[in-house]
Amino acid sequence: MIREFTWMGCTILTELDGAMLARMKEIVYTEHRPFSYKDFDSFTVNWKKYLMAHGTFRNKICKLQKEGIVELEFNSKVCFYTLTGVHFGNTVTRNHMGDSSVISVTGVMANEMEDLLNYLKTIPIEEASVHDLHYKFTVPDIYKIMSISTTYNNLINSVSKDIILYPDIIDGLKIQTIIHRTDMVTVSVACSAVPIMMSEEGLLRCSVALTRAEERLSAKLDECGNSLEGGYEKIPIPDNRRWTVTMWHFGRDGAYEYKNGFSLTWGYGREVLRCYSKSLKGKKK
Repeated sequence: MIREFTWMGCTILTELDGAMLARMKEIVYTEHRPFSYKDFDSFTVNWKKYLMAHGTFRNKICKLQKEGIVELEFNSKVCFYTLTGVHFGNTVTRNHMGDSSVISVTGVMANEMEDLLNYLKTIPIEEASVHDLHYKFTVPDIYKIMSISTTYNNLINSVSKDIILYPDIIDGLKIQTIIHRTDMVTVSVACSAVPIMMSEEGLLRCSVALTRAEERLSAKLDECGNSLEGGYEKIPIPDNRRWTVTMWHFGRDGAYEYKNGFSLTWGYGREVLRCYSKSLKGKKK
């Protein structure tokens, strides 16, 4: 069954086209990088997997360029594209293999993981837990859409103008979400009374809670969007594994606070904590 999507005034006829555009927006606005055909040979949107041949990608990109939706960012053996009007300047690292900034970012992630793991080694084993985590991510147009709603308009702070949502209590974790005027979303997880233990069970507890918070925010955004005149194109909330961790508190009452360089995602950080928890088990033997 063919479904129609409207984007930037253009009609997109197929479900694959809609999924492709949703993934492009996620890469550009959330991951802050250009994209190439390598991002679309196999990709997932709203938990559904899509496959796209290189030739199909090339044909669709040509059409999107003609319609003014996509433009070439640079050509380094492999062509990299961006949404029209969004550019990354010198922040994108090109290498001789023609790969995008993903490789350089991965290198930064690896260094941050090593730094965090070394830092964790300084924490006493009996205080191997984490609480008061802070995350951030960006969702284009989320502030405009939710601030119009009468449901959330009265939650706007009179001074900062941030939309401060009511906190969710999920499995003992108090999760507070704030939507800023810049379309940045910050999420804090407070759990001093019942901290997240450095174990598979503890990390799973946190990940499940964040997934539920992510789903609830997505439902709120859709609720507001569906009430807009003229329709609403679904805007995806980034997977919580891609949320950037801006602060961690380890041990009791924030005795060990760790702030990273604002590039370590929860997905990478969780793997570091898993490594740490495994090393703890080794020490106890």
